Amino acid sequence: MGGQPELRALLCVLAIAVAVGGAAARRPHAYPHPQQDWEQLRRRCEGLGGGCVSVDDGSVDGGVAAWENCVRRCMSPACYGGLYERDALEEGEEEGERGATFRACVLREARQARAAALGLPPQPRRTPGYKHTRG
Repeated sequence: MGGQPELRALLCVLAIAVAVGGAAARRPHAYPHPQQDWEQLRRRCEGLGGGCVSVDDGSVDGGVAAWENCVRRCMSPACYGGLYERDALEEGEEEGERGATFRACVLREARQARAAALGLPPQPRRTPGYKHTRG
């Protein structure tokens, strides 16, 4: 059985390759799903640390809109300032494009902060309608 040592060596190499490949696949992703970033930021700002605990407990003067403005200002002062500083969210106001723009701005900041913390280059911005093709 002269071919058996070669077969064992080949099987060992394959087993190592699968183990290394599997470990790389389980590595945490540097850019998690944006919904996780959004929810984490909201929870932090809605809690005691953010100062916008609840409309009911008196920590925010005004109604639901005042509380939502407080949460958004906490989530990102820069994004809030650009979209809401001059025209704050009002009671009963429906959020449409401005809310989507705020969310995109906050998530862009979160991605940039994560990349900087991990020493990674920033994730490229996707242009609507542009399809990335591999060359």
